[in-house]
Amino acid sequence: GSEVITENDGVRLDPRFAKLDFYGGAVKTMPPLPESPLLDAGIKMDPPLKLDARGLPRPFDGNDDGNAEFDIGAVEYQPDLDLDLPISDAKGSAATRLPELPDNGKRLIIEHLFVRNNGDAETLQHSYCEIIPLVTYAPGAADSPQRVNARESWDSLLANRSNLAKDGFVLPDWAKEQRRIPLMVTGPVQKNLSIETQEGNTWLGGQFENKSMLINLFDDPATEDVDETTQVGFLLKCYFNNGQKNATRYEFKLLSKLPENRMTQQLDLYTPELKRLESYLNPKRTFGLRCGAGEFKHYMTLQFSEE
Repeated sequence: GSEVITENDGVRLDPRFAKLDFYGGAVKTMPPLPESPLLDAGIKMDPPLKLDARGLPRPFDGNDDGNAEFDIGAVEYQPDLDLDLPISDAKGSAATRLPELPDNGKRLIIEHLFVRNNGDAETLQHSYCEIIPLVTYAPGAADSPQRVNARESWDSLLANRSNLAKDGFVLPDWAKEQRRIPLMVTGPVQKNLSIETQEGNTWLGGQFENKSMLINLFDDPATEDVDETTQVGFLLKCYFNNGQKNATRYEFKLLSKLPENRMTQQLDLYTPELKRLESYLNPKRTFGLRCGAGEFKHYMTLQFSEE
């Protein structure tokens, strides 16, 4: 047989991606460049995807032919945002393109370190840790696609909370506040492969995507005596599946309850409890979320960026 490669075959031609970095949204992505053959070359899906990996609307008319079609890949090209995407510097390394923040803005970086199995040997078929930031102030339009999608996810959990209570979804007082605004869901996800974990103290790091997450937080200029950037809370949903059984655990964390050195000291943000980063170095710790024979736990650090 023979194969014909056409100009529109975006998979076989150079896809023309930007380097992996933050280009909007909460995770690092590789958007297609303006001249990429991936633009408007995807297929229609049923049901259609409304948002891309950055939480931006799709499809979008990326090649300016008058028809909005899906781009190939997880990121939809957005001309207003992606027109000047950096490719690389002179040494070929990824260029940094973080947008300027106003004086009242701070960047909170969450890094996924690893998953640890403190139990017996087990195979993980699928796992993730969803993170929903809950802030008390967020500038911008409340009807933006990201904000609407985040609100829908949060409202769906609230509507089902009686069924989720057995898995730890119990609202603390701070999460009941009417002023709380959910932001876009993010978090590490196991790659599309099974993971064989050994008995006791197995550390898994490279098998996960979305390992670096960025959250922009803002202080309300109208409240001089309160710093809203420190009032952020989180809902974490940890999920593990071994192909036969699954385990889910919800956990609420409030940044203001962390030690006073939270701005510089890296801290754990894991379920089922919060400890200093050094605590996971103790091999005698044996708790975790049980799935089959394993006991699993995500370990993440968070700190404010100095940029």
